[in-house]
Amino acid sequence: MAPVGREAPKSLRGAGSSSGSRAGNGTNISHTDRERARSIARSIRALPEAVGTTPVSESVVRSLSELLVCNAFAAYRPERDETASWRLGSRVDTRPDFFDAYDALLPSIAVPFAYDPLRPRVAHVNRVMVTSEIHTHGPEETCVIEDLWPVLGVGGHDQIRALVCEGSTLHAWIGGFREEPFTNRERALFTSLIPALKASLALRRRLLDADVATKGLASALEVLGSPTFVARAGGQVGHANRQGRDLLDRRPGDTRESIVDAIRRRPAEAYVASLLTAASPSWFLVVLRPKGVTAEGRMAEAVKRWRLTPRECDVLTCVLDGDSGKEIALKVNLHQGSVERHTTSILRKAKCDSRARLIATFWTKL
Repeated sequence: MAPVGREAPKSLRGAGSSSGSRAGNGTNISHTDRERARSIARSIRALPEAVGTTPVSESVVRSLSELLVCNAFAAYRPERDETASWRLGSRVDTRPDFFDAYDALLPSIAVPFAYDPLRPRVAHVNRVMVTSEIHTHGPEETCVIEDLWPVLGVGGHDQIRALVCEGSTLHAWIGGFREEPFTNRERALFTSLIPALKASLALRRRLLDADVATKGLASALEVLGSPTFVARAGGQVGHANRQGRDLLDRRPGDTRESIVDAIRRRPAEAYVASLLTAASPSWFLVVLRPKGVTAEGRMAEAVKRWRLTPRECDVLTCVLDGDSGKEIALKVNLHQGSVERHTTSILRKAKCDSRARLIATFWTKL
């Protein structure tokens, strides 16, 4: 059942919405479009300066919107508000006025989304879809497409979207609107970017869940004077600071071997901390330090400069290992509330605003 409604106001029409280059429904993709898609994929895989809480960076959303020639484009995570109604949640978009209005009207809709935010159907997971595939319910039902789109002036528009998931976990809804139907070529371009989006969103979500660098992981890593990487046990690098990138460019094979060896053996000349839980594929923070720099020496200096108590030393050791508050409580036999108080005290004494900044300060500024 196709959505029917009044014509969209001119303010929502894209400048290229009647371009002849999109006519037809072919899948031929030009060399230029493929290169643009590859460039966007590289941007997606690179962690921005601040991980933050948004699904992807503003530049990625703008690039995707231009690639697909959308009138309005967004990436968001659905979440429940204080009234238990669904809303758009953390969001990056090209039309704040439109999506703010969309968000404000969602609580009035019986079925706010054309999918289950908690458990999307397998057929929808990591698949690029358009309105004709999304809007398939029976004649007695209503949904956001029928109830909300006409009010917002997009009745009769087409939508292209992907539910980027890991398993059944929805990391982000990513998509946009326009008057003309989306072509198979555009769907193929969007589909080619799903693997990069999935990998990037999964890593960002895990870093946030692990309470690592919510103030800016990449910025903190740049403070470190040694080559530093976010990497898997097999040597796959998800992010590196400037020194790490230089090392990878000069000696890629040797550098990855050093990362793998550091994660496996935890030698004195490397610092390694697990970023994720045991239930997820593991990512590690790996710092390849100059010889002669040891954790014991740094800890002795931290105790002296920051005037740490014995308990704070115990907690700091666990923080440096990447342990969560709950894990620290179990290791040092404290209540979790006490662990948080000790952690706050350490951050205050070290004049740091996050655990990531504390780790960077511990290794470089003592």
